[in-house]
Amino acid sequence: MNKIKSFDFKPISNENQKIHTISFSERIRRGENAVLRQHRANFYILLFITSGESQHLVDFNVHKIKKGDFLIIRPGQVHAFFPSKNSDGTIIAFTEDFLLYKSHSHFFHNNSFFLNELIIDEPLYLNGDKREDIYSLIFMIQKELDIAYDDLQESILQNHLASLLLNLLRIKRGDHPLFPKKSKEFLYALQFKSLIEKSYKDQLTISEYAKKIGISIRNLQRISEAHFGKSPKLMVQEFLLLESKRMLLDPSLQIKEIAYELGFNEPTNFTKFFKKFEKTSPESFRKSMY
Repeated sequence: MNKIKSFDFKPISNENQKIHTISFSERIRRGENAVLRQHRANFYILLFITSGESQHLVDFNVHKIKKGDFLIIRPGQVHAFFPSKNSDGTIIAFTEDFLLYKSHSHFFHNNSFFLNELIIDEPLYLNGDKREDIYSLIFMIQKELDIAYDDLQESILQNHLASLLLNLLRIKRGDHPLFPKKSKEFLYALQFKSLIEKSYKDQLTISEYAKKIGISIRNLQRISEAHFGKSPKLMVQEFLLLESKRMLLDPSLQIKEIAYELGFNEPTNFTKFFKKFEKTSPESFRKSMY
């Protein structure tokens, strides 16, 4: 077994910035032995497919992608490119704190928070008009990265990226804009999702999650069902399962180490939990991945 490779952010198009753009073909050419295998990154990756058809692996699910599709990879997700002769696209990569770097503006903090809403299970298709609008925004980012660095560049790039994300979010919402009451509830939903990703190892109770958000257990139950179609308990369990599968890709980690890292008191409890959802043992799952 080979240990799954983890990438740190490295500037490509502008060494002064925590954001870069690169084509699919160039990214594969530069790191074919790594990016065509399952790997993880500690930064955001936006994928815009500009020609042809291909496939992309994200957290153990294979997505068919075609011209006009958009896909977002979050920090820590397991993903891999599939080789394709006729497809290409543009990648925008940026660090998690890029929208907040050197900024105390609520505008940028709010846009960073709404990245959670853009995370979707399937590629988002951009039709002709919307696609051209998005490509124009991408071009503005690329153009700015080509300009010599000055003290205004980072703020300009922050604004360009925020505009791109907000336009993608508008496309995703489509004919279902959020009105004040619904918007407030959705913010609670996003906050719950974010808390799970930060606190899943602590094995918090649903009551503790509700308290952290500042709402009742009953309201958390209702909001979770309405916005995710799942109970809060299932949301937590599914993320815990996903992270355990990600960790099992690292052969240097023993099963008992993973169990304790994920907050289980005993490795046997972890095995029971894993078998309940995957119908197989952690050991068997690990073997099936290699």
